[in-house]
Order: sequence, then structure tokens, then C-alpha cells
Amino acid sequence: MSRAPRPSSAARRVAGLLALLAVNVGAAQTLTPTLRVVGTAAPWVDGATYRGRSPGAAARDLYAGRADVALVSSPLPPPPGGRRTLAVPVGVFAVRVAYRLPGVTLRLNVTTLCRLLDGTVRVWNAPEVQALQAPGVTLPALPVLVSARTDANGASFAVAQACVRAGAWPRARLKATWTGGAAFTPGSAEAQARNLDLPGALAVRGPGALPAGVGVARLRSPDGVDVPPTPALGFVGTPGARSGLPRTPFGLLPSANAPGAYPLRGLLWAVTLADQAYGGRTEARARAVQAWLGQLRAADHAEFAGIPAPQRFPIRLTFGGRALTGPNVRERSGLSQGTLSANSGDGRAGPED
Repeated sequence: MSRAPRPSSAARRVAGLLALLAVNVGAAQTLTPTLRVVGTAAPWVDGATYRGRSPGAAARDLYAGRADVALVSSPLPPPPGGRRTLAVPVGVFAVRVAYRLPGVTLRLNVTTLCRLLDGTVRVWNAPEVQALQAPGVTLPALPVLVSARTDANGASFAVAQACVRAGAWPRARLKATWTGGAAFTPGSAEAQARNLDLPGALAVRGPGALPAGVGVARLRSPDGVDVPPTPALGFVGTPGARSGLPRTPFGLLPSANAPGAYPLRGLLWAVTLADQAYGGRTEARARAVQAWLGQLRAADHAEFAGIPAPQRFPIRLTFGGRALTGPNVRERSGLSQGTLSANSGDGRAGPED
């Protein structure tokens, strides 16, 4: 019986390299799985697939194990079974004040904006609005047609925070949806965009495209300059002071105090389950979530500013009750604890569905 010829040393080396490559590729796939992200904003770093979902739908996907992370700017309903979530602020976005006043470059401050939105000021040429305009700009004698969404959204939540901080609204109005003073109450961003076709319309909008011909107001900065919307935290702390970010998930964002800062901004939060051992998940996926969240919040995007390093929360996830080690766990922060909660919200803003 004849023997098969032995492969040459070169062939053996090639076969060995191919086997090693296959092992390394398999290990890489195990260590860095592609994450599943859902929510109201697409991520701006690699490593994840994305599906646009309302906050309520994103919460259901997250809690059922169909998603790893929900990216949202308004609070989620609590997870079932007493489980806890970890909410990490990953980006700052500017809230735009959109209006339909052809030929007018509108200028406002936060207090006057709040009074327009709640119906206290009902006509565009009201003295307090006219007084804020540039020389030579005359506002029309049109009614202010406020369009306020009935579905919870980050823009409404950010505006409510700013109006409460300014003392223009009571704290009871700190919600992710409000309709007081509104002429229109659409149930989605798309329906609100149609309202902006009407002369005199006014709405607050988060990131995304605006209808053609819609103006975007300049707002008065802390040092009295009228500035366009810019995604930035706009907060300058003092040595020894706590972080400029909320101490609890979806808590109150402090007023902008940096010179030239745009005063109306919100936070995008990444929400995941604090203990990642559920639904057949692996520890490798849990570690990938922890690393990916750190990458996301450190990166800038055209519509989202990353979180400055001194303001970053520790990202503390567990797997089966055991703390995960690795990057982003011990970042310097003004907080002594991570943003763990049995409920992603703080009880002041309802979920969207």
C-alpha cells in the first residue's frame, strides 16, 4: 500500500498560518460582537447595527434582549422584575427653535421663548419679542402658532428643563411632553414638520432635517450674544465643584454658563441593563457593550458633541453579579457612583410608545 506524499515544509507553514488566522478571526468575533442598538438617534461610531424606534418600543426591545443598548433623550419606562438599568450620557445636542416667518431672522432669549411656548405671549410683534430683534427687523402681527408634540421627545424635555431653570415654568412642567399654549398637538416629529408650513408657526426640534423655508432662531447666550444652535455642553465648572451633568439618569441639566454658549441643549443617553447576564448573553458581549459606550461618548458628530473627559461617568456593568473590569470603569468624574437606577427616568417625565 503506497503512502500519500508528505506535504512540503512550505505547504505545512501555509496551512499553519491559515489555521492560526481562522482561530484569530473566530476569537475576534467572540470578543467583539456586533451590538444591536435601537432608539431615536443613530450611533456615530462603528461596532453596532441600528434600528430607529420610539423610546417605548426601544425599551421593550432592550428589556426583551432584542437590543443591547437604547439611545434616547427622554426617560424610559422601568424594566420588569425589579431589574436595574445603567444610563450613560453619550452626547450633547442643540435644540433648535424652528419658526415660519418669511424674511425674518428671529432672535430670542430663553425666558421669552418659554412665554411664547406656554401661550403667555400670543402674537409675534409683542413688545417683549420685538425688543430682542436686530435693528431694522419688524415682526409681523401674526398669531404665534405653537406646535407641541404629544409623544415624549428629547427636544421638549430639554426645553422644559431650560424653562424650569430660568424660573419661567413651574417644576411640575418638567416633562418630556407638554402642550400648554399649543395651537397644534401632533403625535410625531413628521406631523409637527407639517405644522411648520403655516405662517406664524413655532416649534422646538431636536437633531434632523427641517422643512424647506423654515427659520431657526438665534438665542441669547449667557454673556448676551445672539448665537446659532451649536451642540456643546456650554458649562464651565469651578475647581472642586461637582460635574456639570445630572447626578441621576435624565436629571436636570444645569444652565449653560460659558461665554458664547448656546443655551438650549439636551443630552442623549445610552441605556442598557446593569447586569448583562440575561437572555443567553455572553460575557464577551457585555464587555463589548462597556467598551463601545466609552467610544461613543468620547467621539463628536455633526449633531452631537461628545462628553468632555472631566464630565464622564464611570461605566459599571456586571455579569451575573460580578463587576466587569476594563476601560471606562474608573474614569475621573464628579460622581462617586454610576447612574444606576431601577427606573431609567426620575419620575418627572413619561415614556413614549
